[in-house]
Amino acid sequence: IEMPPDVVATPAALRQHRTLQRRSTAGALEASSKQAEASPKEASNRAERLEREVLRGATRLVVERKQALFLYWEECDKKRSGFITDADWEKGMAVVLGDTLPWRTIGRAWSVFDAVTKDVDYRGFLSRFRVVVADSITGGDRWAEELLGRFYGRLLALRGEAGSLEELEGFLGGGDGKVSHTDALEAFRWVLGNYITEEQATSLLRTLAAHAGPEASPGNRAIGVFEFLSRLDVCFRHQAGVVHGLAVDRKQGVAGGQLPFGDGAAPASARSAKQEPTPWARSVLSHLGRLLWMEDAGGSPKAGSTRMLEVFRHFDFNGDGLLQREEFTKAVKTLFAEYASVLPPALVAQSASNDRINELVDAVDYSGDGMVNYLEFIHAFQPVDRTPGHGLQTDLMEQICTTIWANKPSLLRTMQVLEETSVAEQDGHVGRISREGLRQTLRSLNASLEAARGVGVHGAPLTEMQIDILVDHAAFDGDGRLSYQDFLDAFEIVDTGAAACEEHEHDEANSRHSSP
Repeated sequence: IEMPPDVVATPAALRQHRTLQRRSTAGALEASSKQAEASPKEASNRAERLEREVLRGATRLVVERKQALFLYWEECDKKRSGFITDADWEKGMAVVLGDTLPWRTIGRAWSVFDAVTKDVDYRGFLSRFRVVVADSITGGDRWAEELLGRFYGRLLALRGEAGSLEELEGFLGGGDGKVSHTDALEAFRWVLGNYITEEQATSLLRTLAAHAGPEASPGNRAIGVFEFLSRLDVCFRHQAGVVHGLAVDRKQGVAGGQLPFGDGAAPASARSAKQEPTPWARSVLSHLGRLLWMEDAGGSPKAGSTRMLEVFRHFDFNGDGLLQREEFTKAVKTLFAEYASVLPPALVAQSASNDRINELVDAVDYSGDGMVNYLEFIHAFQPVDRTPGHGLQTDLMEQICTTIWANKPSLLRTMQVLEETSVAEQDGHVGRISREGLRQTLRSLNASLEAARGVGVHGAPLTEMQIDILVDHAAFDGDGRLSYQDFLDAFEIVDTGAAACEEHEHDEANSRHSSP
């Protein structure tokens, strides 16, 4: 309420003016509150916004304190099964992250508790929340992950003998059982098209290695066919999780049953709604897969993939490179018997039922041909966080992205200084940086990280190969420049388990609907 211009601004008049202002503001707030109370939709929207903010804050805390959470839960995991009780999960969150948040409620919202056993795969939980570089027109570019996902999606859809061990080794191994840079280039071109260049193939292999483990591995070194496939599966599922997580976060949604790789994914008919894993099947695959992968792996992804191949071959009784339905059934029952003392009783108790075993076969048979090939086997059992052993070992890609995310302010200042000292502004490139300028900025970050090593929590210095990986994921325009603000904004925290969370909610809804 404004004072009339002809009123003299005496102290009394000013006091009266302020009183009228307060009454007006209080009245507006009261009216707004009553309107909100009268509108259930508005109240619901407000509650949803509050819930999203709480979950977003909790997610950030998890990303910042992953190592401490892992150490706490590893102490709780006396059997070294990779699983802890729901009470241990809740207590760990409260002890490490503080008890000011309702962790039990947050855990239910995240669907962290197994639908059947009610325990928690704590390694899987920590791996689902991570910093990624998101796709954007002028910032980040996930072309490498998308092409690798499309490549593996087509292999995963192979049916019959085309997916046998012999065929896979012949297609990828070039006769020596190893995938060289040349072998990979030929395979990429055969599946994706002849447009793939040698430089792009090198970038693809760099990205694949970065998602495979905590250490860098040279992109020009040949690796075994089955380790190559194991890496592809991890990258495939990671990309699917990131795309779905970003879509959920941005409220765009992804069509149910469709993998986010366009025409490169398995056709929709390859995995019908009838084939979607049941809660029991998902729980079994999660528990058995964790045990298979952790056994004798000793922190080595290569050892883990070798163990998976040994198990597959052991139950391939006729040696055709495939597991027939009877062979897979025998394998599952044998594994249940072998791990009976470690697996939750709720799973073991139902393992003798043929109907339950059929649920597993249907869940694992991705292509729908009635058999289980090696790709389907590792896709079902291999944990996406495939680095076991002592301590939390995040993959190289996550380490790189987290370093950038934790140092955004410093990187922004460096890029602004570079711009001020160059002629970019005169050329009309305000707010943009060249490829070499990005490399220079990242090397400058290395100097400050080296100086602060052991002092802060801003990450380890980046190697030249890691800088190459970051440059691979930058969205440069036709002039070889990118918006540095958009590039930094592309590094986001994403819940890569959003799809599994939706499946869990769907299972609970069906359970309530079917209850008498």
